[in-house]
Amino acid sequence: MAIVSERLYTLTDLAALPNDGTRYELLRGALLRVSSSSIGHGMCAARIMTRIGAYALDQKLGETFIADAGFLLEIDPATLLAPDGSFISAERMKDVDNHEKFSSVVPDLVVEVVSPSDTSNEVNDNVLEYLKAGVEIVLVVHPLHKTVTVYGSDRQSQILTVDDRFDGGNVLPGFRLPVLDIFSQA
Repeated sequence: MAIVSERLYTLTDLAALPNDGTRYELLRGALLRVSSSSIGHGMCAARIMTRIGAYALDQKLGETFIADAGFLLEIDPATLLAPDGSFISAERMKDVDNHEKFSSVVPDLVVEVVSPSDTSNEVNDNVLEYLKAGVEIVLVVHPLHKTVTVYGSDRQSQILTVDDRFDGGNVLPGFRLPVLDIFSQA
């Protein structure tokens, strides 16, 4: 992610930008250009969201979303982020307006896959914004290190390695995902 301008942007400013295929996010009013991700990045995100999506659908727990879905976490200054993957519980989906461009309903779970171009500060800023907005679980996937850092709403973190399993806790009761399955080639 790269800051495009030092001036603060609003949602109206964002909507007025040309539709040239460039993706943007807003972080406390700062306009961020989101670059395309690598094949490995997409593979990790897809593997997690495919598993979560199938489980959530089977158990009727809620809906999953891919990176195109934007979530309005703060209005003034505007914070609008589009995580690599997300989940909203069935109970909270009742408040989602499918016709809105961006959801003001905050996800229960967010997945962010770290790209080589992401800085630690950028990743930490996003994690803090998600937690501050009420996201219960934030998964930060580190493909280079083959680890997943799990942040809870209590702001405690746990680093999982390929020898561990991610447990969906209260957000996805009964869900278990071996971390190795995120990174191993087919």
